[in-house]
Amino acid sequence: MGLPIDGWVPADEISPTAEGAILVCTVLHPLSAGTVELASSDPLAPPRIHAGYLTSAPDLAVLVDACKQAVALARQPALARLLSPTPLLPPELVRKHGVAWGSDASRRATPPALPDAFWEEYCRRYASTLYHAVGTARIGTVVDAELRVVGARGLRVADASVQPEIVSGNTNASIIMIAEKAAKLLRAAHGLADDGGAALRGVAAAEMRARRRLALVVVIALAGG
Repeated sequence: MGLPIDGWVPADEISPTAEGAILVCTVLHPLSAGTVELASSDPLAPPRIHAGYLTSAPDLAVLVDACKQAVALARQPALARLLSPTPLLPPELVRKHGVAWGSDASRRATPPALPDAFWEEYCRRYASTLYHAVGTARIGTVVDAELRVVGARGLRVADASVQPEIVSGNTNASIIMIAEKAAKLLRAAHGLADDGGAALRGVAAAEMRARRRLALVVVIALAGG
């Protein structure tokens, strides 16, 4: 997950055979919004992208609450017998917020509750993106209901950018739906036969190939054992 946990545990306690678990907290419907702007009149120049992560206070509050619930979940009986009561966290950040940390005893004992100020700083330091941005060419503003760019001829957009709001699940599913709709619109616009069955058969075949290569990954808890 990109966390520098090798610096959060003494080197002599890190074992290549050690096991742990991760619980990933996600804001499914963030209120924070960024911008994509033209950098110049050169069409090949990279745009200016301002992600705007955690610029909305409610988003940070949701993450803070989720982190506290994650720690509480890891201490429930079914997981407590497998995991340390103390999650792996940056010791200097914990000490900064007034909780003793770092000794062997403090890692094995259940520590006091960490204050919200700790979790806020933790989230700002270590939160990362899921790369599921949407809405930069949203329907009703940049494109119309048939995905045609307003004010331009012969140009449509069919990707995540046309979604007015982000979906709760992986955007892969909604983008496939948008692409199928775009294909249907284009076939109709050019007088082509609408063989939706061929598309469905192709998706089914791709899913079957994916199942053969499927590796099960279980992501369960923020605490290290």
